[in-house]
Amino acid sequence: EILASFPFLQKYTPFITLLLVAMVLLLILSIHHIVTIPLLKLTSAMHQIREGNLDFRIPQARTTAEIFLVNSTFNHMVSEIQSLKINVYEQQLETQKAQLRNLQMQIKPHFLINTLNMVYNLIETSHLASARQLIQYSVDFFRYMVKIDADMVPLNEEIDHVKAYLGIQSLRYEGQFCYHIEVDPMIHDTLIPPVIVQTFVENSMKYALATADVLHIDITVTSFEKDFFPYARIVVRDNGSGFPDEYLTLVNAGKNIVKKDGIHIGIRNTIQRLQLLFEEKTSWHFYNQNGAVTEIIIPATFLMQDGSETADEPELL
Repeated sequence: EILASFPFLQKYTPFITLLLVAMVLLLILSIHHIVTIPLLKLTSAMHQIREGNLDFRIPQARTTAEIFLVNSTFNHMVSEIQSLKINVYEQQLETQKAQLRNLQMQIKPHFLINTLNMVYNLIETSHLASARQLIQYSVDFFRYMVKIDADMVPLNEEIDHVKAYLGIQSLRYEGQFCYHIEVDPMIHDTLIPPVIVQTFVENSMKYALATADVLHIDITVTSFEKDFFPYARIVVRDNGSGFPDEYLTLVNAGKNIVKKDGIHIGIRNTIQRLQLLFEEKTSWHFYNQNGAVTEIIIPATFLMQDGSETADEPELL
């Protein structure tokens, strides 16, 4: 009866209701376009950055001044982070280079002195052939240690260096150890950090020689593919007493080994170099299997004719 007394209201109530519903839908669509979509883009960008994709940027589009400012600030912040990361990476590489140059300058004086003494004793005892061979091994060894001034060297050069080192040791510990080296010819020229292999071979000589009747060192370099990308697996094993159990957790975590005679940082420095050069593409595993086993995996990169590096498979000649 009340509505009947208001014919105008009764007549236009459905129209007003439809108008209000349309306005609410329009408001929801506007909020979705102005607020929700930009927030979803921002969330997606944050996921990209968290996964390590620092090259991702939020594309700018027509939106409110506030959202535009948020997107611009986010893109600027990511650019600053990327620049900072590159600067930190370069500084870390420079530190590693300085450490390597320092190592080259030191060239382990006791090793040099022992080698010279061996040459002298061989000459004194008229073992001239062995003396000449020892001199050649020493020249090759120290030439490599002095000349390397790059982050990466071809694997075959590093292997030749290791052979020179083991040749010196074979003359020094004649009959006490032997070695075997096998390298996949497909990756013989892949690029690796210098003295990486020698570090682990030297570790075996230092700690396993006294625990084995006849020390055997086996060096194997093989190749495999992962996600259509070539990788190199470097394995150094010996038949000594192996890694002490209390040290395995430390070395696999890339931490320093602290002993009574000081902190042993050789393995830690090597792992740091691998992380700096290859980031998440490298891995390492230290374990015992009838002796100590060191396994390093790095992406296979090759030097092109123009001097640049490539991750493609090498050409077969």
